[in-house]
Formats: sequence, C-alpha cells, structure tokens
Amino acid sequence: MTTIVIIRENLLGPIQSLLSIVERRQTMPILSNVLLDMENDTLRVQGTDLEIQVKALTSVVEINDPKPFLVSARKLHDIVRSLPEGSRVTMENKDGKLLVRSGKSRFNLHTLEGVDFPCMAPASEPGISITLPQRTLKSLLERVQYAVAQQDVRFYLNGTYLGVDGLHLTAVATDGHRMAFTTHVMETESSKIEAILPRKTVSELIKLLAPNDDPVSLMVYPKQVVFSIGNLEFLTKVIEGKYPDYHRVIPTTHNRHLTVSRLALLHALQRASILSNEKVRGVRFLLTSGNLAIICSNSEQEEAHEDMEVDYHQEPMDVGFNITYLLEVLNHLTVEQVTCSFGETGSSMLLTIPGAEEQFKYVVMPMRI
Repeated sequence: MTTIVIIRENLLGPIQSLLSIVERRQTMPILSNVLLDMENDTLRVQGTDLEIQVKALTSVVEINDPKPFLVSARKLHDIVRSLPEGSRVTMENKDGKLLVRSGKSRFNLHTLEGVDFPCMAPASEPGISITLPQRTLKSLLERVQYAVAQQDVRFYLNGTYLGVDGLHLTAVATDGHRMAFTTHVMETESSKIEAILPRKTVSELIKLLAPNDDPVSLMVYPKQVVFSIGNLEFLTKVIEGKYPDYHRVIPTTHNRHLTVSRLALLHALQRASILSNEKVRGVRFLLTSGNLAIICSNSEQEEAHEDMEVDYHQEPMDVGFNITYLLEVLNHLTVEQVTCSFGETGSSMLLTIPGAEEQFKYVVMPMRI
C-alpha cells in the first residue's frame, strides 16, 4: 500500500497549476487524471492533454512503499481545497482505491495504475537554452496574445511567435487584420531561436508566470519547448511552419502622429461601442485640428459620438477600424499614454508607446464604414 503524508498547500499548488490543462474536454478519459509518483525524494504531480505536459515537484512529510498511480485531478483538487489551511493530508492507495484522510474527514476515490499514463516523449534533438525574469516573459506574452488568430486555416497564425536574435527576444501575434509586436533586450546574447507557441500554451503560461524577477528557463527544441518555472516543468508542442515576415507589416512612413491618454481613449471607445454594429464592429476616427471625433453607428441608425481634445494640427483624416481590435490593445497595455500614427487616408494605424516606440508596435488594418 502506498502511503503519502503531505501538507495541504504542498499538494494543492501543484494540482492547481495543471488543472485547466487536464480538465478541458478530453477524448481520452485517462487524461482527466493526475499522476502521483516519487522523484528524488519529492512527490511528482503530473498532468497532460498530449499537447502540453506539466510536472510539479513538491515536498512531503512522509511516504511509504511509493508506487505511481492516477486519480481524478478535479476531484482530488476539490477535496484538498476544501480542507482547512495547514492541514496534514494522508493518502493511502491500495487495489485501485485511494483513501484521503485529514482530521475527521475521509474520502474514497477510484485510481488507475500509473504505468498506463500517456506521458509526452522528451525531445531527442539538441535544444537551445535561455533564461530571463518571469515578469519579462509574462509581460511579452500578455502584450500580444489577444491578437492570435482562432482556427485559421493558416495554422501558423493560431499561435504566438517567440524568437531570439542575438540580444533581442521578440513576441508577435497576428490574425491577418491586426498585429501585435513586442521585444525585450536580454542581458546575454543567445543563438537564434524561433518557435510558434499554441494559443492554449500562452494562456496557461501567463497564469503560471509570476510578476517578479524569479527566473524562468526555456529549452527550445525543433518540435517542443520546455519552460522551467521554479519547481514546475511545462512542456509544450509547437506549431510547425514558417511564421510570416512581420517586419513587412509594420509601417515606416506614417507621418501623422497623435499622442493621447490611454485610459481617456479606452473609455471613449468603450462608450462609443455601446451603439456600434454588433456584426461589423466598426468605428470612425475623424481627425481635425485639435480634435478627434470617435463615431459609432448601427443598423438601426443610432449613433454615438465622442469628442477628444488632442494635439493634432495636420491634414484632416477620416478612417475606420474594428473597434474590438482597439479596445483589446488598450485593455492589455498598462502605460499612461499611447501614440497613434497614420499614413494616407485608408492606410493602417500604428500604435506605439511614447519613449518605447521600438519595444511595442500594434498595427491595425483599416475597414470601410
């Protein structure tokens, strides 16, 4: 009989880190389970959906006759979470039954043999390693992930591009209608790296990465990437294919610039969007000397009109955009001001951060309204 004695928090944290991965609708019932096993005198908690695999190591109070077994991730999570903080949890696995005890509480769960667990195969090719602060990678991914395509036939657009060239770490996402680009200068130079991370991978990483300077290490292989975050190992497949040349999309000749408060523009767009067409989601930007008019209308001939005083004294402009694309970028930034740059009427808009124009670029294609 395998017996594990562990403090509640030491078990709850690892299960929470992989719960959303194993819990999505699974074609194989076994994938809704978590694997519990021993590794170098610590408890290994592991889950996978065969695209992502998370392994967390955690300390135990005591363990006897360690043998790997599988148990429902959701049920074990809910049981452990319901226990008082600091509780000592005892798990006894025998003959396909797991007894979970803590205080006067007892739970019996069904288990499976650990040897049946479909672990993802490690990479056989050599990889390239980089290390950076968790807050840096978290910020890079947050600044671009909303622009990823959804179920596009151009499969390489359904992920976030992560690339390293020398000292520059770059993240890019696009759905063909808008593109988000951000870059960070690293402390040490690296070999060239290119990987396209699936949408689910990025959303899970953002949740796991902490907003601090603790390190995260990446080992990048041709078909997978391994992220080491503290006592957690996050392995993901990558999307195979060649990412498009994003440099060609970024305009370099836009000569009409407008710097505004991010929150003021965000709030004006949020109010105007109330009367936007639910299908088209269009918004007009009417720029005249000293004023930006934000106009939305719908099929019922209702209209919202917002005026903003701006420092703009160039030629008047009238251009339309998808308001959702503007709301998403402004919601994901945390800066005080943004700069909107325009070319000729009917051209794309380039949104940057004053003083950090090379670190973040967001391109939105125009639309007819």
